[in-house]
Amino acid sequence: MLLSRNILTRASPCARSVLWSNQLSGSVPPELGSLSALVNLQLRANALSGSIPDSLASLTALTYLALDTNALTGSIPLKIGNLSSLRFLCVHRLRSRSQLTPTHAARPV
Repeated sequence: MLLSRNILTRASPCARSVLWSNQLSGSVPPELGSLSALVNLQLRANALSGSIPDSLASLTALTYLALDTNALTGSIPLKIGNLSSLRFLCVHRLRSRSQLTPTHAARPV
């Protein structure tokens, strides 16, 4: 299933999107960044490719982001490290390069 053509990108506001291991392919749609109420986004263990869109850094309510075990490439957008609500970021097993530093992860909980 192509994520970019999925109804999720046109959905009404939701707080949680768990699409773990659903054989999703294609790129992560930048439109996900407009789901401002999103708190939990799990796209792990799919076949997603392309880069991680900068628009995910617009998800200011996001506390949990899991993109691991995909074929995503490029850099992890630094602005994701500035999300003050983000408590869990899982990006292992990606082809991406991280420029996030311990400073980005060293916020008090």
